[in-house]
Amino acid sequence: MFYKFKSRSFRFFVALLFLLPLFSSCVSSDCFNCPYRIENIHVDFYKKYSASDIEYTDCRCVVFDFFNEDEKPVCYFKVSFSVYFDGTEYEDFYFSDKSFCTECFIDIEPFEKAEITVNLEELIDFETDADFEIKNVYLSVICYSDGSIWKDEYGIFAR
Repeated sequence: MFYKFKSRSFRFFVALLFLLPLFSSCVSSDCFNCPYRIENIHVDFYKKYSASDIEYTDCRCVVFDFFNEDEKPVCYFKVSFSVYFDGTEYEDFYFSDKSFCTECFIDIEPFEKAEITVNLEELIDFETDADFEIKNVYLSVICYSDGSIWKDEYGIFAR
């Protein structure tokens, strides 16, 4: 039965059908390259912490090192992650999608590192002193100083 479909044009058509989904989601090959690196993710308890001219005391913060591995300066990004208590995902977020997302306005030059601190107390109501961990950390949007934007809406590069 398969001997009837050995024509060259049919084989080309079948190959095209298999390859088309691979390349249809990306505008360019840039989406295959992650322009950043995140390391040293941990939770700290700060006695005193200030951001945007607001001072906080006794707050829990997520701290990580952000490396800009692109040739353009970063001026803004959105960081997303999940919080887990005792191995289960924390259910009492203010956000409907059960994930934590916040914006960071910061200037980071190409190939430089910055320590990023995100205050968890503003967005999550902690009624327990139980230990928790941070997982699935990724940047969903990066804006560069030249106006270009890189997106990872689905967390493909999550750590």
